[in-house]
Amino acid sequence: MEKIIAILVTYNPDIEKLNAAIASITHQVDQIVIIDNHSKSLSGVRINDQKKIIEKLDSNMGIAFAQNIGISRAIKHNADYVFFMDQDSVFDGYTVKTLLQNHKRLSGKDNIKVGVVGVAYKDTNNKFVNHIWRDNGHKIEKILFTPQDSIVEVDFSISSGSLFATNVFDTVGLMDAGLFIDLVDIEWGLRAQNYGYKNFQVNQCIMQHTIGEKKINLFGRHISVHKPIRNYYLIRNSIILFKRKNLNRRWRMHFFKRTFLFFPIYSLFVEERKKRIHYMLKGFWDGFHNRTGHF
Repeated sequence: MEKIIAILVTYNPDIEKLNAAIASITHQVDQIVIIDNHSKSLSGVRINDQKKIIEKLDSNMGIAFAQNIGISRAIKHNADYVFFMDQDSVFDGYTVKTLLQNHKRLSGKDNIKVGVVGVAYKDTNNKFVNHIWRDNGHKIEKILFTPQDSIVEVDFSISSGSLFATNVFDTVGLMDAGLFIDLVDIEWGLRAQNYGYKNFQVNQCIMQHTIGEKKINLFGRHISVHKPIRNYYLIRNSIILFKRKNLNRRWRMHFFKRTFLFFPIYSLFVEERKKRIHYMLKGFWDGFHNRTGHF
């Protein structure tokens, strides 16, 4: 019987939403490891049994660092798989079982090494199911969600709702803690591809997930709006990944071009513009100077 440990990273969570996320996954895994990035309070979190373990960090070290602690703990306790989840993600009762079945089925095929198998998600801000960004050999294209395609190959899977065999980290490595937050899941997925792994999204599993504080509709596009500090990480990490010659060339150019898309959007059409401009300019500077970690 496979041992599956869920890794849940928290930072100043909404306790009601966090408890809903925990309740949705408790019966689907062998254990939940909560890595807390120095939240102000976790009072009210339902962790009153041995199936749930919480480890509190002395400072906010970022999502990737926290995930790596969880992975290392899972490997130490002989887990076969780890399941990533965010503090506000809610899953259907069959999610982990379905991901595991697909992971094992795909791994059993010739010439397929599975990196990660993840879910689709419905953004609670606008109720839309995510589309997929994927390199088609010529450009990075947007592929709309099609429920008739039960499973699709992707370049990366969003972190929350993703299932990894623990032995994949022996080859691909852990999450890039230097990125802190933003693009961590994309970087790992592209890195896994470099090692010959394939990543997949299982469309029959759709989680409820919140991207950003809200959505704005701008020129026919739905733009996620995060807190201003996230604009720093978005710009900085895009530049850092653009400079990494080991990554897919088309993705590298995609990261670079999107910085010049996001800068005017968050400078002109979103509240707290001066603060966002400051963070983004700092992100450009630090990205080109290879400065990683916390702001």
